[in-house]
Amino acid sequence: MTEDFTTALGRRYLESIGQPAYGSPSDPVEEAGKALQQAQARLQLAESRRATIPYDHRQPQRLREWRAAVSEVEAAKVGVATAERAFNVARNDAASARIQAGFRAKEKERTEQQEREQKQHAMLEEAAYQERAWSAYVAEGGSRAEFDKAFPGLWHAELKRRTLERMGAQERELRASGRYQL
Repeated sequence: MTEDFTTALGRRYLESIGQPAYGSPSDPVEEAGKALQQAQARLQLAESRRATIPYDHRQPQRLREWRAAVSEVEAAKVGVATAERAFNVARNDAASARIQAGFRAKEKERTEQQEREQKQHAMLEEAAYQERAWSAYVAEGGSRAEFDKAFPGLWHAELKRRTLERMGAQERELRASGRYQL
């Protein structure tokens, strides 16, 4: 079986990105392609059969055979058109699924990167606060053991203060805008 240009191009593209060029037997694109090939074969068979039956309007039997062959060709053409539409839908659905999978992978990667950056920022903020609090604690006469014991509470209190401060600033901005009644 020979490939047409677009099929060969599609196969080479899929192979270049690491996708299997020909799927499993349950692959909808492959099944639709096989159905299309079968419909095209039926059309060729019907056309060759019609070509062997001459049009003779004087003999009723020959005329009936010719009309039956013509209707068989027309039915085969409808079958090919239906199979082509099914093949295009299957191919487009498969491409859409691959694209969506790529988007989901990129979104997952972006979310993971954002979470890593947020964790790193939180660790840096905590370390910076711990350094400032340690120097102030020692300046007031505290020891390292006491500081280590008290630091989690200090950090939570600092987070609460920062959160309330930010929420208060946002509320003030909303009130100042005049668009909201708080």
